[in-house]
Amino acid sequence: MPARLRSRSVPALAALGAACFGGSPGGPDPARVPEGVWGGRGIRLEVGAQGAAVEFDCAHGAMEELELDDRGRFEVAGTYTREQPGPVTPPGPAPAPARYEGGLAGNELTLDVELESGARIGPYPLRRGQPGQLVKCL
Repeated sequence: MPARLRSRSVPALAALGAACFGGSPGGPDPARVPEGVWGGRGIRLEVGAQGAAVEFDCAHGAMEELELDDRGRFEVAGTYTREQPGPVTPPGPAPAPARYEGGLAGNELTLDVELESGARIGPYPLRRGQPGQLVKCL
């Protein structure tokens, strides 16, 4: 192969390898829960670059970035806001501090919530790309 073609092929092959096997600077970060929608029964989680928003049947919340440890687990601070049926007079229920923890295994995510009172809700099994099955408080 002429040197001129080799010099063009090596960077292209390196970029292709990085895209296929990870390591691409613009690719997903293996130390974080992948961005996108995750859903399950009674829950919908939307993970973004700066954190995540979660919606439950009768509550909603927000949390910090979902960084994974070497076992594929996370534990982050966030908020949890109870919802109530019917019209709500502003300002509505105030967000309360909460602790979100869980783990990732492929396209399956498990999420538990510890409320400020010490009460725990969950575990919620979620699947990547699923919209969630919510029945909102009426």
